Amino acid sequence: MPARILSSQATSRDELLKLHSLIASVYAASPYMSQPAEEKYPNVEALARELERSLVVVAEDGGRLQGYLTVARHDTAKLRHTAELNMGVAPAAQGRGVGRLLLETAFAALPERGIEIVYLHVRADNAPGVRLYESFGFERLCVLDRDTKIDGRYFDAVLMRKRVG
Repeated sequence: MPARILSSQATSRDELLKLHSLIASVYAASPYMSQPAEEKYPNVEALARELERSLVVVAEDGGRLQGYLTVARHDTAKLRHTAELNMGVAPAAQGRGVGRLLLETAFAALPERGIEIVYLHVRADNAPGVRLYESFGFERLCVLDRDTKIDGRYFDAVLMRKRVG
């Protein structure tokens, strides 16, 4: 299963629609996402803007998107060496190494983009996600107590960091 980096110049509207659909299905199926997909990417144009400012990696199997990863650089000049990671894998593709493939592809491309540190938040009760990130070299920085509130119920998050290179 190959993974590749999307380019804002070379990505067709059809491909953006497929990515938007994948993201919507991942968010709908996952209890761990902190916001609805339509809030993060309300339309394909919002996703296209993300593609212009972030590293976006997709994994495909037989021409079907199986997962995505974004690394969004911070805009502030003094934080421009840092970025936030967001990743999702189609439910049917989970546990098949897609997440690791996305991480490997992204981290191979980060040094040339001047990104030195990548942060992420992961729900503390997302044990498979936490294990994947730790196995890839992310370190736990702290637990964000009651970080997410869903239907009156609170969930902790883990703030993690990995240095690039």
